[in-house]
Amino acid sequence: MIVLPADFLSSLLPARAKRREKNVADRMLAGVPKWLTAEQAAEYLQIERRTLLAWVRLGQLKAHPLSGTKRKVWRFLHADLDAMLTGPSVAEPRRVQ
Repeated sequence: MIVLPADFLSSLLPARAKRREKNVADRMLAGVPKWLTAEQAAEYLQIERRTLLAWVRLGQLKAHPLSGTKRKVWRFLHADLDAMLTGPSVAEPRRVQ
């Protein structure tokens, strides 16, 4: 049996991935509803920012627009992101009439 040090796998990850894992873990441990930017929400879901914004435009993800800005600036709650992840994984079949 081969025994590896506890930090062996983390030493193989690039620095950016280590930071991302630490940030996600810190937010998950906080347990406090926190507003996230689109960048932070995309990082939390491990998707691209533009995919996240496309889901918002399609109505697949709940987002809250900030008022008083020329462009749409969105904020996201952890609970909304988690609710989206825990939804049904298979689409319900549609009845054709």
